[in-house]
Amino acid sequence: MLGGGNPVGGSNPTGIGSSINYIGKHAYASSGIITVDNNETNLLKFAVASGQYIVATFYFNMIQAQGEQYLYKIYVNEQVINGYNAPGGSDTVTSADNPIQVLLAPNDEVRATAQNSQTTAARDQIVSMVGEVYA
Repeated sequence: MLGGGNPVGGSNPTGIGSSINYIGKHAYASSGIITVDNNETNLLKFAVASGQYIVATFYFNMIQAQGEQYLYKIYVNEQVINGYNAPGGSDTVTSADNPIQVLLAPNDEVRATAQNSQTTAARDQIVSMVGEVYA
């Protein structure tokens, strides 16, 4: 929350799940491990509070990989604004070194998704978002 109160806000004070959390002027979200197959799957889904904006960075990563390609997307108000397709083949990990930075405006509805774009296999995926909140 901005301006004091409970230091961890949002609907998930443990910090794992699809919602956004706040500590002071910082926002964060972490999906935890979610098994994803060839169906586009929500990893995070939250709304930015009214009267604030966030400079946010998203980090996607495969926790369990067997060389499949994974497609990662960030939606804002149901429009894809960024993403990437992680390589498959002999490259068996995504690169958390490939962060995606976006500006999230007041009341934006945000979703981060993953999908196996190569096979129907289900593998463990994770995404985290960290950002600074401005009022």
